[in-house]
Amino acid sequence: MKKILTFALLSFTTLFAKEYMAQIKAYEMYEIKSQASGVVDFVNKKLEASYVSKKNLLIKIDSKDEIIELKGQKNSLIAQREIVRIKEKNYLAKNRIKQLSQYDKNNEKLSFLEAKKELINTQKTISKLQNDIAKKRFDIQNRYISSIDVKKGEYVNIGDKLFNMYDISKLKITLYLSKNEIENIKNKTLFVDDKKTTFKVEKINKIKDEQKVSRYKVEFIKDNTNKENYFFDTVVKVEIK
Repeated sequence: MKKILTFALLSFTTLFAKEYMAQIKAYEMYEIKSQASGVVDFVNKKLEASYVSKKNLLIKIDSKDEIIELKGQKNSLIAQREIVRIKEKNYLAKNRIKQLSQYDKNNEKLSFLEAKKELINTQKTISKLQNDIAKKRFDIQNRYISSIDVKKGEYVNIGDKLFNMYDISKLKITLYLSKNEIENIKNKTLFVDDKKTTFKVEKINKIKDEQKVSRYKVEFIKDNTNKENYFFDTVVKVEIK
């Protein structure tokens, strides 16, 4: 009788060794912080707590000064390209004149190179302004916006939090498993609340977790077929069979 009880207890332990309580989470969470300072001149609060499937402007920081300067630099670029073209033409023409001293030829070359240098600097300035303007505009697509942390008219500094968003194209479950449990795990099936699922192993961390020192972090993912399902962090029973 004692042997039967011992066998029953061992079987019970083995049966539930691969059963866990876990949470179904969104695939990825992004905390977006400002890379530029300025006054917020547009916030689309209607997009908060919703899935944005089509491209929409969420937040825009004032960039009027950069836009004005960019227009001026582009006009300057047109003139500088013409200056470079003329100076290069003059330099090549004078360089062919044998009677002209090497000193004069060198001066003509330096004039051409200085104009070319100015052109390159203007191109760099335009690229920087375009980048600065892009940093002040946040267009969102295929993301769930959970919270917006700024208001229209508010001044933000570099590093201030603007909003949180999630990639919900996939669902994720994270488990901490023993070495024995991760053997052949890619050939096994994940059951959630006693139902067979299509969750597959995405990552197996081969280094033991710093907090759960005897366990290895394993992440399972599956496609999220219902983008209207925003109720993440639900606690579920998970089994590996």
